[in-house]
Amino acid sequence: MIYYTCGDQNTVKMDIVCRLLSDRGWRVGELVATLLQYCDQRLEAWKTARKQGLTNVLHNSSEANRYNICSPLDSMSLFDELIEADRPYVHLETEL
Repeated sequence: MIYYTCGDQNTVKMDIVCRLLSDRGWRVGELVATLLQYCDQRLEAWKTARKQGLTNVLHNSSEANRYNICSPLDSMSLFDELIEADRPYVHLETEL
């Protein structure tokens, strides 16, 4: 696998992830399933945090609470999820 990061700090773990995926024998479908699961979790966490943040705005007009919308998943990157995963979240089977 060849990839270019241009020194982006967000991709510093890319080499580790590539080696782990290769060692685990993951195929593209397994990686895509894990990526979709991660994205779904992030979107749901964002929606929940946003809903909670908007509720706080309605109940308390303080500027400090108005923009206090954060997700518990903000500290977990996709790379961290892939490194910690033993197996993909979902196994997709397709008939083509």
